[in-house]
Amino acid sequence: MKKFAMLLGLAVVCVGFSTCRDKNSEKPEPPIDMTQYDNYYMYYEEKIELEKLNNKSYILFENKDIQVVSQQLTDIGIEMEAWPLNISNSAENPNGYLKNCTQAVVYVGIEEINEIKKLIYIAPFYTDLSREEIGITAELSVVLKRESDLPKLKQLCENNRVLFLGKDTIRTEYYILACTQASMGNALQMANLFYETGLFETAIPGFITTIHPIN
Repeated sequence: MKKFAMLLGLAVVCVGFSTCRDKNSEKPEPPIDMTQYDNYYMYYEEKIELEKLNNKSYILFENKDIQVVSQQLTDIGIEMEAWPLNISNSAENPNGYLKNCTQAVVYVGIEEINEIKKLIYIAPFYTDLSREEIGITAELSVVLKRESDLPKLKQLCENNRVLFLGKDTIRTEYYILACTQASMGNALQMANLFYETGLFETAIPGFITTIHPIN
């Protein structure tokens, strides 16, 4: 078993997840090819290249579903390394979207687990230029160029089925967002799509990296 560290926009944060299933829980076909937003992220104006791993994925599900998810994975010969997702203290999150969730890493590509029921979110792992393996969590953070464009940010979230969690209470220039399986893409894809609108100084996904084994 390994322990993992979560990084949101190169700063460490911890978040949890609440029930997000609603009438929009079925994901429609995106109007554009979202794969064009894979394999990189933008840190302000710097483009950071990534290479997708086909044998490692990040998943998220509600605490109450851990036995169901674990059994489904076991039935197809897949083990997971799971640990709780702590409630964030840095996002305003008035609707309590992030709460009571478990996150896990599985050593298969996302294509092999797309049919697993009860998963709130799935995303691949990547390697960066230093060959560090990084997973894409459900969260992303954005900085608006103009605060007056906040209504446009909220509209982007609605159009792409991305959860709006509110301001980061520590890094107050950031807004925190989150993706689910109902979103038009994962947090990496959504961060890059949002950045290309020109509304943001930066738009970056949450990352997770392996740090050391635990007992």
